[in-house]
Amino acid sequence: RKFSMLRIVRLLRVIRAVKTAGVISFIKELRLMVFSLTGALKSLGWAAILIFFIVLVFAVFFTDGAAEHRIHSHGTSSDTARLYERFGTLYHSALSLYQAMSGGADWGDLYNALSPLPFEYRVSFVAFVTFAIFALLNVVTAVFVGVAMQRSQNDRELIVQEEMENRQKLLVVMKDVFLELDDNGSGAMSLDEFEKHIDDEKIQAYLTSLEIDASQVRMLFTLLDVDGTGQVDLEEFVSGCIRLQGGATSLDMAVIKYQVDHIMHNFCSMQEQLTQLLALHGEEGRPSTRA
Repeated sequence: RKFSMLRIVRLLRVIRAVKTAGVISFIKELRLMVFSLTGALKSLGWAAILIFFIVLVFAVFFTDGAAEHRIHSHGTSSDTARLYERFGTLYHSALSLYQAMSGGADWGDLYNALSPLPFEYRVSFVAFVTFAIFALLNVVTAVFVGVAMQRSQNDRELIVQEEMENRQKLLVVMKDVFLELDDNGSGAMSLDEFEKHIDDEKIQAYLTSLEIDASQVRMLFTLLDVDGTGQVDLEEFVSGCIRLQGGATSLDMAVIKYQVDHIMHNFCSMQEQLTQLLALHGEEGRPSTRA
């Protein structure tokens, strides 16, 4: 029993709706292709309409030439029979042009089939093939690629999965770097060990890839040493590198602004309270006078 179109659509929806993390990781490429294809159906429809009208315009032109040749010619030859076979009707002309642009037929044979017609018809045919292959099909392909890339970027499951994979790779690399910095293998890195290895090219390249400025060694170590013990363990190193990775975001700036405003508010409150206490203390220390 053959699958109906409805069953095929349902199958595509089932593949698209797979949400298990392990399955998504296993069939990520397949899911991306299916997701992109289902999103490109609208673009495919418009591309088919565009190709149809372009082929139709040229098909009318060549069919008209073949019909005019049929009216004015006397007798049939092998070349004339081939012309009528390929361009005798609008349907055959459109089919021949589509075959020429899609590789369904050798366009050289179709070019020779137009030999009974004036030379401008063959020039027009070459112009059509050039336009269709180098312009039309490339534009359609570019549209499909753009739609596929946009759909893949909007796939939340794929984005989450890629982010998890990138973070896992980042954790593995940071662990290897920490082991290189930790000479004695104590599981904690001191300032001396950090200063000793910070000039290493590999460490510098790694920190640069994370957009972490390692020029101020002591300040960087202080930022990594959250608990202030003078030792940076693996957890502090990993979390600190992730926290310091990249430039300041809008959220970071908003947090800093909130903290500054909060400090200023507390400072103004303390200043008002201090002023009130000084005024109260001055009134109490002033000698009372009787009228």
